[in-house]
Amino acid sequence: MTNLNIRGIPDDLYALLKFQAKQEARSLNQEVLWLLRKSLAEMPVDPHLWGRIDNRRHKSSRQKRHSNSVSLLRKDRGRLS
Repeated sequence: MTNLNIRGIPDDLYALLKFQAKQEARSLNQEVLWLLRKSLAEMPVDPHLWGRIDNRRHKSSRQKRHSNSVSLLRKDRGRLS
């Protein structure tokens, strides 16, 4: 499992989370995870989103990469000397 640290939580929000966790007999961590899951489950998700992301990654990996500017500069400097 991965850990997530959240900085800058306003005191009033922290107090509300703590109060709600106590009301639901959960730890603060459990309450935050429950709220995150609940809010993400309610979000509409485009079923084609991951396919579009994969297509963009595939296209960008096929595109020609930029040339190495260091080698070009060295060649140009060699011409001038």
